[in-house]
Formats: sequence, C-alpha cells, structure tokens
Amino acid sequence: MQPIGSTPPAADLQQLKTAARDFEALLLGKILESARPKIEGPQAEYRAMADVQLAKTLAMSSPLGVAKMLEAQPK
Repeated sequence: MQPIGSTPPAADLQQLKTAARDFEALLLGKILESARPKIEGPQAEYRAMADVQLAKTLAMSSPLGVAKMLEAQPK
C-alpha cells in the first residue's frame, strides 16, 4: 500500500501503460470489425487475425488518444 500522493513504482506505471494500450487495441479492433462487411469461411479467420494485428500496431501510436488519456488519469 502506498501513501496518498506518492508516485507509483515504475512497474505499476508500465503495467498501466500496457493495459491502456491493450484497451485501445481492443477498441480499435472492434471498430475495424464493425467497419467491414461480414464474411464467412476461412477468409473470416484470416481477416480477424489481420484486424487484431492492425489494431495492436495502431494502438502503439495511440491514434485515438484513449491510451494516453487513461495513462494521464490521476493515480
């Protein structure tokens, strides 16, 4: 337990950053999924995998700013 007003340890900050990026990737993945027409069969699996990877890549630069906003919340 930390005293109120103290700075969180670096490990906690890294976990927060990782969780914020993962959340933004999840959000971007859902946006990509809803933006495309539904398909079935093997192509659907490949498209889903490509969308997950694209969402993770996009989240690294935080285009929506969700991760940055979550990281900036008071600790």
